[in-house]
Amino acid sequence: MLDVLAELVAIPSHVSQPDGIAAVARIVGSSLAGAGFEPIAATPPTRRAPGWAERVLSPEVEFDRLLDPFVWRRAGDAAGEMLILADLDAALALDAADCRLTVAGRRATGPAVADMKGGLVVLVEAMRRVADAPGRAPSITVVLSADEQAGSLRSAATIERLAAGASWCVCLECGRDGGRLMRSRGHIGVGLLTATGVEAHAGSARAAGVNAVTALSRGVAAIDGDGISGRHATVTPTILSGGRRRSIVPGRATAVLDLRARDARAWEALESRVRAALAAADPGERLQLDVFVHRPGLAATDLTAWFLAVVHDVGARLGIDIDAIDSLAAGSSAFVDSARIPVLDGLGPAGGALMTADEYVEVDSLESRAALLAALVAELGTRAAR
Repeated sequence: MLDVLAELVAIPSHVSQPDGIAAVARIVGSSLAGAGFEPIAATPPTRRAPGWAERVLSPEVEFDRLLDPFVWRRAGDAAGEMLILADLDAALALDAADCRLTVAGRRATGPAVADMKGGLVVLVEAMRRVADAPGRAPSITVVLSADEQAGSLRSAATIERLAAGASWCVCLECGRDGGRLMRSRGHIGVGLLTATGVEAHAGSARAAGVNAVTALSRGVAAIDGDGISGRHATVTPTILSGGRRRSIVPGRATAVLDLRARDARAWEALESRVRAALAAADPGERLQLDVFVHRPGLAATDLTAWFLAVVHDVGARLGIDIDAIDSLAAGSSAFVDSARIPVLDGLGPAGGALMTADEYVEVDSLESRAALLAALVAELGTRAAR
């Protein structure tokens, strides 16, 4: 499994590196084909986001140049359909020379190793075991998204369609906080805070100008202050830009915002607090806020609790402790309705340091998670056959 992981990590696969994403897809697809899977067509994507949000979510690659997801399906001999979600794209655009796996003791470190090439390794090993197992198994569909880091702009439609016909869903992002699953995930989106001023020469006509950077700074300070973010909802200014020339009072400045909430209700409350803070800081009405939710929250439901109990029982038979958390982060599982089918995320290996060149996974968890996923498929096949 470490050899496969090293092979995947060595391939740069940011959304701006489509050849690398396709190469990772070929390696994973070849393994899935060997386990009895066949490729099926993805759903044609629909434009979900306004233009400004597309540019914020995928600044390097426009919508039409993002790759569609790669989809594989294995027909089962037991009732039910399992949907497995995994991602091919990496958070960082790196050169091949910087894409190396390092193994020291019980930890493997390298770019995208946790998010989520380690999950891809778990996938191919688990599906190999499913194919070799003597028992009955449900049908399995695997969606390999190529644009998860870019907001799933093209893959969301495929996930939604396939989830509508699924019986259960798991996502192979890495386990958090020592390998814990995620029973719920955040309701998240992006914001664009735009400040409008008046351009003027900074020397001869400074008094005639209205500085958009100054207005933006007041707005950013207001929404980053006390009482706005909390345990269940956060707003984080992440990218600032403004002005066009050293000697001109800036007429426009922008701040990209990351907004996260536990659920839709917490999101509405957060947005209300943000807008109130901006109104108080901007009596001249120089600030405009646009927001877009690109990942609806994955809620923990009674079905989630049932599924978690099944996974707990399967893990106990394997000697694997299972625990779960609620996370404000979000991923591909956002597009699955947990009120209709059981959904669990974080079934990839235990890992951390996400979105850095020092991402890591615990080596032992590659084996344990592959065993867990294969045994879960077998258990669901047994239950469906009863």
